[in-house]
Amino acid sequence: MNCMRCGKKHEITLNYNNERLCGLCFTALFEKRVKKTVRVNKLLSEKKRFCVAASGGKDSQTTLYILNQILGANKKMSLTALSVDEGTGEYRSESISCVKRLCEKLGVCHEVVSFQDEFGLTLTQFMDKTKTAAGACTVCGVLRRRVVNNWAKKNKMDCVATGHNLDDEVQTALMNITRGDSMRIARLGAEVGVKKRRGLIPRIKPLRDSPEEEVLFYAQKKDIPHRGGGCPYSQEAYRNTVKEAVNMFEAKYPGTRFQIQSSMDTLIPILRRNTPKKKLGECDLCGEPAASNICKVCELMKSV
Repeated sequence: MNCMRCGKKHEITLNYNNERLCGLCFTALFEKRVKKTVRVNKLLSEKKRFCVAASGGKDSQTTLYILNQILGANKKMSLTALSVDEGTGEYRSESISCVKRLCEKLGVCHEVVSFQDEFGLTLTQFMDKTKTAAGACTVCGVLRRRVVNNWAKKNKMDCVATGHNLDDEVQTALMNITRGDSMRIARLGAEVGVKKRRGLIPRIKPLRDSPEEEVLFYAQKKDIPHRGGGCPYSQEAYRNTVKEAVNMFEAKYPGTRFQIQSSMDTLIPILRRNTPKKKLGECDLCGEPAASNICKVCELMKSV
């Protein structure tokens, strides 16, 4: 079978619109979609200093690659890749090496911060000592977000770009729906924290309209170095169940993910208008933004 756009040998089939494409036509389509996401959601508006939370996986590496392409030679805008070393041994060192190689290829500044430097212990050490019932994924997520936000704030970044793709967004939306958490649903979208709230740096998601398998194919076609496989600490049983359900629907009814996302994009503004916002105060222990007297990071640190 041939590419439906140029006639060359096809390499990928997009089941949701029955389109067969060669690698070149696909990468052009992929980039066009990401740029549309950026343009429609005004993700570059009123921003000059961009930070990519670069884990070394296919998603954040592709985000870094395309953002660098979009910003181009605009000297008024700067791009930095930030990697967090949680202290998970070979897995993280290999991931950071992938980020380093891509940054050298693109000529992008690469910074690395570690849990050891920020909190005095690695994730492995934390999990060995902690008395909290929270799993490694929860602990890592809370600590990593703090590290990234603090670094971005210290270095006067206007936003942090993350590699969340279409599958991530849909899974998160459905998880929050099944948990009845309307407040978290209201916080979804292409840009989170549009207004800087008490030291919280806005986050943007250029890949939120891009299916996971297409992100991987794009990374492969563009020879973007990335770390395959999941984190050895991954314990996201609930998300995996939701992921399996979404994949089942997508296989039987192609386009399901796009339809769910479209429905959520209609609901989110309504929820934002009608969901009471939690007032952010300051943590009694560290002074960072917190919804209660003690922030999640300090709660975790008190458990070791």
